[in-house]
Amino acid sequence: GVNTKYGGKVDFLNSVPCGTLTQVLLDVFPPHGRISFFSLDVEGSEHLVLGKAIDLNRVFIEMFLIEVENSLCVKGQDCVSRNNVRRIMKDANYARFSNKIRESDVFIRRDSNLLAKAHKARWKESS
Repeated sequence: GVNTKYGGKVDFLNSVPCGTLTQVLLDVFPPHGRISFFSLDVEGSEHLVLGKAIDLNRVFIEMFLIEVENSLCVKGQDCVSRNNVRRIMKDANYARFSNKIRESDVFIRRDSNLLAKAHKARWKESS
C-alpha cells in the first residue's frame, strides 16, 4: 500500500488519463471546442489558466466571464493578475466589457455573433 499525506493508507492505485484543459475542452466539445460561455474564477490565478492551460487559438470560446476583483486584486488599485488577464484577452481578439457583472469582466470574441448582440443591447466596450 501507499501511505497518504494525511495518515491514511491506499491499497491500490489507478492510472487516469491526464491532459491540458485545452485537450479536455476539445474532447468534450468536438470538433473544434466551440463553447458559448465559460466562467473563470480561480482567485487571482486566472491569467495563469489563460496563459498556460487554455489555447485560445485552438478552442473557440465565444464569451468569458472572468473574475478580476478579489482579495488579491482590489478595485481601483493596480493588479498584475487583472492586467495580465486583460492583455491576454486583448491579444486573443476579445472585446472587454467591465461594467456588466460585479467584480468580473465579460469578454466576447470579436468574430462571434454575440458581439453584435452586445452592441445592439448598447453594451459599451472598455478600453
